[in-house]
Amino acid sequence: MFLLGFYSAELRLNIKPRRKIHILSAAGRTACEDLKEEIYGKQNAKALILSPPKKALWGYTYLPFICLCLTLLMLIMFSENIIIKSVLTVLSLIFAIWFLFRFFALFRSSLKILGEVIEVKYFSGMNFTRVIFKSEDVVGFEISQSVFQRFSGRCNVKFIIANAKSEKIKIKHINKNDAYKLKFPPLL
Repeated sequence: MFLLGFYSAELRLNIKPRRKIHILSAAGRTACEDLKEEIYGKQNAKALILSPPKKALWGYTYLPFICLCLTLLMLIMFSENIIIKSVLTVLSLIFAIWFLFRFFALFRSSLKILGEVIEVKYFSGMNFTRVIFKSEDVVGFEISQSVFQRFSGRCNVKFIIANAKSEKIKIKHINKNDAYKLKFPPLL
């Protein structure tokens, strides 16, 4: 849907855990923005936007890059066998698409705090996800670092939302100093 420029939307209810209603399918960006304003109202506050720095490109793309390089190397080594060559060609195309997806994910990932509304854009698997929730629904948040992130000064931020504890709302490679400044009314 990203390649075609379409969006879909679900509404999650606090009646039962994991209860969701699909409210928008294959719609344009303006329809999603209008729907957001209908649900959360127009936000006039100044937004705090955190996004991964461009230096985090390797953190986003190292795994598909390594897989792509290995398949291309194997493609060169096994160029005589037609069956292996065709399988490796398909795999290299898949890894190239994965690499491009992760490349664009770096520039689309962000954490926006706009008054009482929080918007997190992140990738999960091969999906871009945009989650919008009120700050009062935040039960807690977790800041974690990998060994490599400790050297670069970045971290991952995971939100724990009321009645959606199994839902992973996690944005990767945010500046550690900015992440430690995050505060929400329920946690003060």
